[in-house]
Amino acid sequence: MTIAQLVYASTASTENRPNVEEILTASRTRNDQLQVTGFLCFSNDRFLQVFEGSPVRLSALYARVASDRRHSNVEILGYRKVVRRRFSKWAMGYLANFGDPKGMLFNFSGQGDFDPYGMDFEGAIEFLSEAAHGAR
Repeated sequence: MTIAQLVYASTASTENRPNVEEILTASRTRNDQLQVTGFLCFSNDRFLQVFEGSPVRLSALYARVASDRRHSNVEILGYRKVVRRRFSKWAMGYLANFGDPKGMLFNFSGQGDFDPYGMDFEGAIEFLSEAAHGAR
């Protein structure tokens, strides 16, 4: 099976506030069934997420996110086929409102605030990978 990675950024809708815990519970169950792995960061009302899995499943998941009214300004930061999964132990790993992210954020985006729209694809993957080391 071909494996791909898709990274997107979005902003929490002000009209339909997302309950991130509910999203995580549903996503972990669905992703496990679909053989999709990934990682999510949420802070300052912004999401940064990577999905890994078959290209067809990633396309369907992204379409679902893009049409979800809890998200606005949904933007793909990158997509690529990969040899192996980088987030294989996570049906959906999660890190929110990180304690002291300024050093890590500055390293990957050149900023001290969480703004996934300012990251390029490689920076987002590296940021998510490092965030995954301290996540639940």
